[in-house]
Amino acid sequence: ATSIGEGILSACYHVCPNVINFQFDTTFMYTMSLLMLLKVYQFRHPHATPSSFATFSLLSMILVMEVLGYFYSSLTFFIFFIVTHILLMAFLLMLVWPKNVTFGNIWHYIACHECQDICPCLKLRLTVVSVVINICLDAFILWERSPGVSSYILLILMTNMFMYIAYYVTIKL
Repeated sequence: ATSIGEGILSACYHVCPNVINFQFDTTFMYTMSLLMLLKVYQFRHPHATPSSFATFSLLSMILVMEVLGYFYSSLTFFIFFIVTHILLMAFLLMLVWPKNVTFGNIWHYIACHECQDICPCLKLRLTVVSVVINICLDAFILWERSPGVSSYILLILMTNMFMYIAYYVTIKL
């Protein structure tokens, strides 16, 4: 149903492109990328899937940021947007971070050459790479700062979705 809705609203945007249609088009793109990311996560962790309330609360927070981005495009708003993204990234990182890894011994796990089980080292390395990529996205957003935040939200969501799918495929190999 989401794909059909996204297709219809995307067609509306491409027939008569304007800011209002673009907002509806990107809203469904947000929904699709978030649900695809969670579905792939559910494949690996069937008992640890977030509730629908948490998922759609996150989606509503994203939509509020998008609406605020239409009215405010100052440096202050972009700093608020980036800080919110970093805090959300830190919160999600705390949920998936291995319990035995602390910031004191992280470099041992990242640079470990004598790992008995390569999977934790690889998972940690890929997590660090994803954090670095997200910080680079934030730096790009702060540097670019064109009015409207819809494209930036979509860039963050789609990049993270593709990174997690690549992570999933890498772990499965």
